[in-house]
Amino acid sequence: MSVSSSSAEQQKRSLYDQTLFHTYLDRQIRIPDWNQDVISQQTCLVLGLGGLGSTVSIDLLRLGVKKMICVDYDHVETHNLNRQLLYNKSHVGQSKAHTAKIILEEQNICGTEIECHELDVIKHWDRIVEYARQCTVVFNMIDVGDYWDYAVQSLCLRLGLTFVSGGTFQTTVTVDYVHAKSRGACWSCMSDIKSDHLDRLSVDRIEQLKDLEFIPREEHPIGASTCYLAAMCAHLMVNRFVYGLQLSSSSLSSSTSNSTDQTNNEQQEQEQEQEQQELIDSLPNRIMFYLNTLEIDKWTLEKSSHCPLCCSLSVSTTTTSTASTANEQ
Repeated sequence: MSVSSSSAEQQKRSLYDQTLFHTYLDRQIRIPDWNQDVISQQTCLVLGLGGLGSTVSIDLLRLGVKKMICVDYDHVETHNLNRQLLYNKSHVGQSKAHTAKIILEEQNICGTEIECHELDVIKHWDRIVEYARQCTVVFNMIDVGDYWDYAVQSLCLRLGLTFVSGGTFQTTVTVDYVHAKSRGACWSCMSDIKSDHLDRLSVDRIEQLKDLEFIPREEHPIGASTCYLAAMCAHLMVNRFVYGLQLSSSSLSSSTSNSTDQTNNEQQEQEQEQEQQELIDSLPNRIMFYLNTLEIDKWTLEKSSHCPLCCSLSVSTTTTSTASTANEQ
């Protein structure tokens, strides 16, 4: 069957785009064990387009992710310009989301689909849920407070998404990371947050909330940060995401292709999967980097038996499993 001229042109264009795509990414594709295919399948929810979100969004574009959904409610202010690399003096007073969309498209070398939304995340939590359902990872960089972080982690656990959060103060970088497949600690396990509101933010209720107007607001000191501190934190956040992604998507070493012993093959696969799971579980949950002394602390924490999020997740899973068994019977 002959191919129409328009179809042939589309195929030619597609081949050209693929060649150009790999040309742009040539240097990272050369990294041993780099899996560009899995990176190119990622849809990322970027919450905040400030000091961290500016650099995170650029990093994700240059890595060649499939799609980014970015959210911010603020407008560019003069004190943002020392570290928020998406903006310049001409952008002061303008919406960060609208400005970021324009700037990011100019840097969009790989054809990443970009959405930028000017949105009050507290009043429109249901929109955040809608965006998260499309994603594989959430970068949490909106400085609302611990209750917001708790809600985002709860949503990630509910939807099976990787959670990455970061912060800077003076000369210190902090990154919290919870791999979607990890059996270790979540953000709540690493915090001492306590409130009567936590039950409303549980894993089995978090998707149904329309807003988060009820969560307590926290007063924070005015930020103290530099362009290099914010950029380092953002780069480390993206690094944790990419490394965990490569680790969980790495092909397991296959057994001998000529073997006829299927039982042994299945046993080997199970052992390899277990080894891979243990590697994921060993990833640090919290990293603190002290820039002036070049010291780094990192912790791989176990899941807390008293964590309200992890416990509610276990109960929800057990309930679902029991209901499913009952239905089958």
